Amino acid sequence: MFIHGDSFPEPLVVPTMKDVKLDPSEESTYECFDCGTVVVSATAPGSCPNCGADMRNRSTPLE
Repeated sequence: MFIHGDSFPEPLVVPTMKDVKLDPSEESTYECFDCGTVVVSATAPGSCPNCGADMRNRSTPLE
């Protein structure tokens, strides 16, 4: 509760994907949408080595 004359707290700053510097030479973690297999690779694996389903980069939000 704020009373007249009080100052407001500092706003919370949440980093977005635009704030994250991606280095293509770094390894990323990828996860299978179907079976949950996790692969660490410098390049996108495309499909899961276990079941063939699509994989996602875990550092990318699912929005």
